[in-house]
Amino acid sequence: MLLTRFKAISCSLGLLGLATSAYATESVKLTFSKPNNTNPTTVHMLFLPGTIVPGIPVDIPANTSATQKRDLIRDALIAKGYDVTTEDENGNELPGNQLRVLYLRNGTRVDFGPGATGEIKDDVLPTAAVQGDISFVGSFDPFDAFGDPAVFTAGIVTDVGELAVEISSEELNFQTDGPTICQALFEQLAPQVPPYGVDVLLAGDRLDVYFDPAYTVETGGVSFGTTSLSPGCSGGVVGAGSSCLEDLDDDGVVGLSDLAVILAAYGTTQEDPAYVQRADLDGNGVVDLADLATLLAAYGTECG
Repeated sequence: MLLTRFKAISCSLGLLGLATSAYATESVKLTFSKPNNTNPTTVHMLFLPGTIVPGIPVDIPANTSATQKRDLIRDALIAKGYDVTTEDENGNELPGNQLRVLYLRNGTRVDFGPGATGEIKDDVLPTAAVQGDISFVGSFDPFDAFGDPAVFTAGIVTDVGELAVEISSEELNFQTDGPTICQALFEQLAPQVPPYGVDVLLAGDRLDVYFDPAYTVETGGVSFGTTSLSPGCSGGVVGAGSSCLEDLDDDGVVGLSDLAVILAAYGTTQEDPAYVQRADLDGNGVVDLADLATLLAAYGTECG
């Protein structure tokens, strides 16, 4: 059996049974670890549906801290019209390496690809996670930037807590192709996840993760990463928010303030500074008559 380093962080969050607002729109929290890239590289954010952009690239210089990387990603998302904050639901400042993207559509898939940044662990944590996956595609350099055996990470997060496993290239006999990495991580992770309300399936160079909604009332998602400087690691999660998309300010009713958001952004596209992603209700990349008509049709609706 592989002598895998295993860590189970049982947070005792006490969150089971606590319901979120019935009309809360979907948000996602992203947690970043320190990049170890020795040359400039690029990470990618992807939101589906709701974007005409194939991916949002963010350039990461060498010797960047986790907080600096967080800020670069935050600024890139804001430039594309996304609502981004570094505060939690209660208005408290998140730790320096975290941010939240707000007002995402019900069923939005959020993917993060850390590229060749050599990060030990990143998290994608949407509201009410439904399904996710962790991928290691291709072959990976078995050594990190410091010449040590590279480490590969996979894990899940639910209201119960966090569960993550790590395995080094040395434990893999330096066989660091994607399917071998995923097989080893699967053997360690899958037997541990049932108490967290999760199923994990092996799919070649990918781990598919399925969440029981009763265990992701407050949060759910995946953890992933590698200290190898090879690209190919990524993680993605589909979350479930409110189907009342027209409640743009999340106050529980489609009203005048929501109409004001649409009108302020009317005619803008994703390339315009005034574009507001949540006002683009059909996700076609422009705030137009169709979005205004959708909101007017729902005007007065209580999103309870």
